[in-house]
Amino acid sequence: MTVYDAAGYSALSESSGWTVALAALLIGAVALAAVCGWRERRMAPRGWVTLLGLRLLAIAAVGLVIAGVERRPLSEQEVPSRVVVLVDRSASMELPATDETGAAATRAAAATPGVEELAAGLAASHLVRRAGFDVALEYVDAVEETSEAAGATRLGSAVERVLADHAATPLAALVIASDGGWNAGPDPLDAADAAKSRGVPIYALGVGPLREPPTVSLRDLAAPTRAATGDNFRVSVTVAANGAASLGSEAHRVSLVLRPIDAQGAAGAAASEERIETPSPEGGGLTGASADLEGPSPGAYELVATLQPAGRDADESDNVLSTRIEFVDEPTRVLLAAGGPARDYHFLRDQLHRDEQFACDVLLQSAAGAVTQDAGKVLTSLPATADEWEAYDVLVAIDFDWRQVDASTTAALAEWVSSRGGGLAFVAGNVSTPGAVRAGLEAPLRTLLPVTLRDDPLAMGSTAAAVRDARPVVLSTAGESLDWLNLRLAGDRTTSVWRTLDGFYATTLPAEPKPGAAVLATLGEGATQSPLLVEQLYGAGRVDYLASPETWRLRTVAPELFTELYVGWLRSLTQGRLLGAAAEGSLLFDRRRYDLGELMTLRYVARDPSVAITPTARVAGAAGAPSEVTLVPVEGQPGVYAATVKASDTGRWTATLEVAGGERLTATAEASLPALENETRVQNVALLRDLAEQSGGRYVDLADPQASAALAEIIEATPSLAETTIDLGPPDEGFAERLSRWSLGVMAGALLLEWLLRRAWRLA
Repeated sequence: MTVYDAAGYSALSESSGWTVALAALLIGAVALAAVCGWRERRMAPRGWVTLLGLRLLAIAAVGLVIAGVERRPLSEQEVPSRVVVLVDRSASMELPATDETGAAATRAAAATPGVEELAAGLAASHLVRRAGFDVALEYVDAVEETSEAAGATRLGSAVERVLADHAATPLAALVIASDGGWNAGPDPLDAADAAKSRGVPIYALGVGPLREPPTVSLRDLAAPTRAATGDNFRVSVTVAANGAASLGSEAHRVSLVLRPIDAQGAAGAAASEERIETPSPEGGGLTGASADLEGPSPGAYELVATLQPAGRDADESDNVLSTRIEFVDEPTRVLLAAGGPARDYHFLRDQLHRDEQFACDVLLQSAAGAVTQDAGKVLTSLPATADEWEAYDVLVAIDFDWRQVDASTTAALAEWVSSRGGGLAFVAGNVSTPGAVRAGLEAPLRTLLPVTLRDDPLAMGSTAAAVRDARPVVLSTAGESLDWLNLRLAGDRTTSVWRTLDGFYATTLPAEPKPGAAVLATLGEGATQSPLLVEQLYGAGRVDYLASPETWRLRTVAPELFTELYVGWLRSLTQGRLLGAAAEGSLLFDRRRYDLGELMTLRYVARDPSVAITPTARVAGAAGAPSEVTLVPVEGQPGVYAATVKASDTGRWTATLEVAGGERLTATAEASLPALENETRVQNVALLRDLAEQSGGRYVDLADPQASAALAEIIEATPSLAETTIDLGPPDEGFAERLSRWSLGVMAGALLLEWLLRRAWRLA
């Protein structure tokens, strides 16, 4: 089928002025032709009508060109009715589907048969599109591809996204398979109202137990990564209890076993064992306990905590946690450098001087001449070579004036961090740091830092006043996974210390985290939020950036918190020094703890960066078969290779790498269920039912024996909304060209013939 359209006239008619002008011009041309014919009727009584006809024919040809007549093909297209199937792929869907003890089937697995049955029935009269959602929505080809778990459920956002994506298509229904564990994003019931206004019913397929199963789990195991032989170190455990009424009031027992680890990563016989008890909280919740253990002989050890519940536990897969501890018979060597005697400097210097696990030298730039400090040595400058840096494990630089350090010294510092596993804590301040940044940090130091500091004189003047109100310290997910940073009070293991602290007051420098760096904590919320603590692995070492030297404010909550923070922080920064003993390099994960579904970064640091290699590591989770992962070079860090692996299973992840000489390097990390998702122990029937009924749909519990019949009724009650649309094809360019040529030919021919006839009849 073909249609013709005056496209040129339609375009001109959009302006009323053009329409009037064209009409006036046409009327004037016709009137002029008529007047001329009327005048010629006496001199050519037989030919004046012919002349008038030729003139009108030329005018008509001009009008045809102006009208811009187009020829377009007309086609009919059927738009199929659509149904979107949303499958919850958040971490809570990996929890047991029933409240029975030892239930093996997960909620995701339990939802699959019902989803497939409903999708197959709807596919007969609808185009079925699948998607998975957690913190974001992603369209997929099959429901099995939605198994990657994430730490939050944005149910409302997922519904809004589907409605927006199908605003111009006939959407017959929306199917959601979930446990109803909405814990982030907009209210799903608001999205249900939007669906109802569109005439899109929501069919909610519920999975998960209808009553809270009695479960007890080990939520956290806090222990230092490094401790001294012969000294006591504290181990804390946090136990989460749900459905506690059926667990009784007896205390839960946790056994702590310390086993040595050999070069291949295998654990040996128990070196020590301790048992502690945690009370069972009334009504469920978190509880904790701690114990002091004595450090064994030097070496690497694995600390395994095993929970023994007092009553029935429906899920026993989360009752074991482990961590790696390195015991040394020599203190951690710290170089504490500061531009001036700030409070953090004073408190940290005194703490390290009293603690036998640390040996501390100091460098205070504001001190002139011979000074006395409570430290091992008082330096007047930073070590100038990498060999001199070997005397230390970690450098803490508090508001240090880097303008007094030359390029060769910062290059030696960078080499010590990269190739020898040194740790650097760069603590910015408002006195020396702004001027050093404005003057320009040396290139090796800029490369070391996990943030890019902007040269903004308006924001980093040394006279910048402190803000009037404190900005709260907010830990990120990565920060919450670090025991030394996620501090808790001894009598309250459920509340983070940072929530009880007012916050920090100082004005921080404009800083932007580099790609690959981990933001552990931020300062402020909303528009005033800025990075507070940022970490990156640089070669074999670690570099942390702290935006403000106000950690002394922890002492206002409890004096021991400042000590606990820095002991854990310094030990974390020295992990590269412990791994640096391997002859051919070191293998490590960037963190010890990950949430289920997170990307774990595995790094290999070669001892000789000049040799080009392609390292391949074997990575295995607690429940999966090992897989091979190829590590690729990290740009800007010679000899450093990295790869990412998704933590698809909870439990211990182990990576091994064979290097030259038959040496095997090993790295371990733990993956656990995110705290937010772990709270979704029961199916939120009320939310799923309201979501369905408020949109005009229906709720079905897939564990119900009548679920299959209910799904069949849904298929029958979902009519097809397929519609036929008429589409105009593109203009026929050949027709337009031929029409223009013919129009111009007719116009020219008519005018030429009119002129010749007037000449022949002696009218011209």
